[in-house]
Amino acid sequence: MTAFPKVVNQIKAISLRPGRLIGDFHVTVEKDFLSAVADALKVKKLTVVETGGDSYQAQREQWDDANNTVALEPGVVVSYERNTYTISKMREAGVEVIRSPGFELGRAAAAGTA
Repeated sequence: MTAFPKVVNQIKAISLRPGRLIGDFHVTVEKDFLSAVADALKVKKLTVVETGGDSYQAQREQWDDANNTVALEPGVVVSYERNTYTISKMREAGVEVIRSPGFELGRAAAAGTA
């Protein structure tokens, strides 16, 4: 998964999980968001690629949709081509990245499919 740490590290995660009885549930204040997601997915640890570049570049790529990455299958994603730093970090993590021109999102929205 991709994450912008400046935001993700500040998320206060609270889980609602089903209990043993119908209508029963447990409320848990989680240690942090990423471990709560890993637990909910029943995986020991998530592979997290932080938005790439230095502090300035990471913020720019975050707001240029670096984390709007779509997984096609495990280890294969589609991401906007302009997010070069994040793409580099994903590739370093062993992820195959199919680069997409940024104008495609606008085109899909105009067609009513986004």
